[in-house]
Amino acid sequence: MMAQTAFSQNINLTFKGEDTDGKYVQMDSVRIENISRSWTETLIYPDTVLTLVDETGVSEVENNYLKCFSYPNPCNGRTNVMLSMEQEEAVTLQVYNLTGQQMMEKRVRVAAGENHFEISIDRPQVYFLVVRTAQGQLVQKLINTGSSAGNSITYIGSQEIGAVKTQKLLSTKIFHSGDVLKITGYVTYFGVVIASNEILQPQTANENFTLFFTLQNASLPTLTTIAVSNVTDSSAVSGGIITNDGGTTVTARGICWDTTSNPTISNNHTTDGLDTGSFTSNMTGLLAGTTYYIRAYATNAIGTAYGNEIYFTTTNGANSYAVFSVSSTDSVVFSPGNLQWSATNGGNIATTHVVAGNGTAAGTWRFAPNQWDAIGAGNDNISSTYTEWIDSFGWGTSGYNNKYPYMTSTTDTDYVNGNNHIAGTYYDWGVYNAIYNPKTNTTDAPDTWRTLNKDEWVYLLNIRPTLSSIRYAKATVCGIVGVIIVPDNWSNTYYILTNVNTSSATYTSNIISATDWAIMESAGCVFLPAAGSRWYIYIGGVGSSGDYWSTTYYDSNNAYYLGFYWSTLDVSYNHFLHDGLSVRLVRDVE
Repeated sequence: MMAQTAFSQNINLTFKGEDTDGKYVQMDSVRIENISRSWTETLIYPDTVLTLVDETGVSEVENNYLKCFSYPNPCNGRTNVMLSMEQEEAVTLQVYNLTGQQMMEKRVRVAAGENHFEISIDRPQVYFLVVRTAQGQLVQKLINTGSSAGNSITYIGSQEIGAVKTQKLLSTKIFHSGDVLKITGYVTYFGVVIASNEILQPQTANENFTLFFTLQNASLPTLTTIAVSNVTDSSAVSGGIITNDGGTTVTARGICWDTTSNPTISNNHTTDGLDTGSFTSNMTGLLAGTTYYIRAYATNAIGTAYGNEIYFTTTNGANSYAVFSVSSTDSVVFSPGNLQWSATNGGNIATTHVVAGNGTAAGTWRFAPNQWDAIGAGNDNISSTYTEWIDSFGWGTSGYNNKYPYMTSTTDTDYVNGNNHIAGTYYDWGVYNAIYNPKTNTTDAPDTWRTLNKDEWVYLLNIRPTLSSIRYAKATVCGIVGVIIVPDNWSNTYYILTNVNTSSATYTSNIISATDWAIMESAGCVFLPAAGSRWYIYIGGVGSSGDYWSTTYYDSNNAYYLGFYWSTLDVSYNHFLHDGLSVRLVRDVE
């Protein structure tokens, strides 16, 4: 048995959304249900037009084992063919013109179910499509009214019968003029899916539909995060203040935290009651010596809002500061990050800080919030009024005796007071300045910290005996390259480092994740990031080289420093005094 239908016109349905005030609404989807024939099509944005072809609008032939649809037919240079197969087998598609000349052919093995092809025809006229299988053949007339770049048959792919189809603008489902359609639009508004008004009508012609949405007159809650208190090795206290519920009830509130910025309720979080007002949240199960970022949150029917972000670092118990030998008789602990300076404490208002002798000086000093933090290109903006942070300083630029941290002079003698070392003098950044310490959330007084001298850097990295026989290792920590220095009592049970004590090792020798670094840092490890160096106002080498000052003078133009690169690490003196290098301070262990 073989049958073929005639041709008819397509019906195009176009959809747009508006709210009750007549403003445009971008819909997520439109659902069209044919009540008369029990099928459904769904348009997914950005599709906004559905083309329906009634039963006579699709050229169709079939026999007992094969069904073939072509659409559109007539076509304008291209038509789509769908073969519905009962079993997997080889098929041949051929297209002939009216004189019987074969114009194109495609041989392919297809799966059971629906198989899709695209036919391109370069001349307008009548053609015949012949589909041959082992079971027999079908012949179908194709009417082409346009032209394409050439003649071809392309196999698109197959789909099992009953499987969900990819949404398309042209529906291949059977439609008769006058079928009753039910149409509904959907939009997501502040996380809530809202349906439009419902349209139910018989469809006989093209039509433009406007679907209307009643959107809630509500908004997200407004709140702030409360400062962190009661910080221990494994816990801390914070909370929030909800000042506005957004016009609908707050159904959940609390704080969320993570070791990376912008935590959400997908991360660790508390649940601390309902409604507006202030609330207190207790964080537990934290890692010692780890920096956490926290935000208060509040959820209503519209969604979840977050307060301002705050960060803090848990204490580290007995290993609050791990010990490092810098000579056969002296030991130190390292500051929790590289030294940084800002004219305004990173804000908009000029600040001052305490200096030795109970005086004050402009700006604010701090240790970087994380050991891997480096300012990088921001150092190019160095000036006495720069409102952000810098961390690249000329030698001895503590601020004492007009040797300011923002100096950019390229004359080396501008940076020293005679041919002397600066150890123990006010030219040492830590000796002269009070410095904010994010690890303890306090400001350390002048002369709490100091800079290592040349011999101490050498002993620390090349001579120092340790429990594990490891002193340092090149590494990439949290995506930042640099050098890990392990404490005297380091144990390989914390983490197994490779290519240790090797200056020629590369930064890829040890790739340390945030989770592993949290463990290593809590065990006392120090990380020196490859923060680069500055000449005048130009920073370079960020992410490849690290250069850290010592207090040891070499000559009128140079001082000693620790330098490391991809395949080197040594203590040298070939940096000029006017070069901007990193500063990492230490504190003597009594």
